[in-house]
Amino acid sequence: MRVHALFGFAFLGYLAGLTSAAGAQAGAPVTVRGVAYDSLNAAPLRGALLNLGASQTAISDDSGQFRFDGVAPGAYTLMMQHDRLDSLGIAAVRREFTAREGGETLRIAIPSFDTFWRRSCGGQRAPADSGFVFGSLRDARVRSPIAGATLYATWSEIGFDRQSGVSQTRMGGLVNADAAGNYVVCGVPTGVMLELRVSADAHATLLVELPFVAPGVVRQDLFLRAHADSMAFGAVRGVVRGLEGEPVARASVGREGYTPLLTDDAGRFLIAGLPIGT
Repeated sequence: MRVHALFGFAFLGYLAGLTSAAGAQAGAPVTVRGVAYDSLNAAPLRGALLNLGASQTAISDDSGQFRFDGVAPGAYTLMMQHDRLDSLGIAAVRREFTAREGGETLRIAIPSFDTFWRRSCGGQRAPADSGFVFGSLRDARVRSPIAGATLYATWSEIGFDRQSGVSQTRMGGLVNADAAGNYVVCGVPTGVMLELRVSADAHATLLVELPFVAPGVVRQDLFLRAHADSMAFGAVRGVVRGLEGEPVARASVGREGYTPLLTDDAGRFLIAGLPIGT
C-alpha cells in the first residue's frame, strides 16, 4: 500500500473548461444523438445536463441517451454537467465533435478510474481493489486554504493464516497538504473504514471516519475550526431523497452524540447548534 501527497489538482481544470460552440457552418439542420456514460461505475448516466452552444440543452434519459434536433452542420463543443461530477470537484466534461448528416452517436463520459489515478497518483497502475481519496483542507469560518497541515490516514486490514488465525493490521501513513491546502491519499483498499486525522497550527484536531467503497475515487474536503472559533456554531439543512429523487418523510437524521430528528413531509431537515467545521 502506498500513501503520499499530490501537489496540485491540475487535472480538474483540464477536465472542466467551459467552451461555447464554435464555427457552425451553413447547411441543412441535422439531429445530434449521444449517450452520457459514467466510466467510474460502468453504467449509463441518467439526468446529465448537456449543453450545445449557448442555447441548446438536453437531459439524458434512464439509458443515458440524449438528442439535439435542428443543429446546423459544423464544429461544436458539447458540455456535460451532473451531480456526480460536482461531487468529484469537476465543473463539467467536454467533447469536441463535428455535426453532420448521418454522424456517429456521440459518447461523453465521466473519466475512468485509470484516468483519475494517473493524474492524481502518478503513472503506475493502481493496486488491485484500491483507490484514492483527495480534497482540500480549509478554515471552517473564512474558507481559506490551510497550507502544510498534517493528515494521518489509517485503516485496518484483516488477514488469515492457518497457524495464527485471523489477524488485524493497522495500515496507512502521513500526508502533508500542499501550499494550496490540497491532499491526496493513494492506495486505499476498497471496503475499509478510512480514518482521517488532521492537525494544523491554530486549528483544532479533526477526526473523520469515511467508508471507502468501489469504484475507489472519493473527494472529501475537510473544514477545520480555529481555536479562536471554539464557541462558533452553525446549522445544517437539507432534504432526504429516495432512489428516484422523491422526498422521504419521517427519515431519522442525526449526528453522533446528538438526538436524531425526523424529516418533514417534504423530506426536509434542519440541525442547529452544531460546532462549525466538518
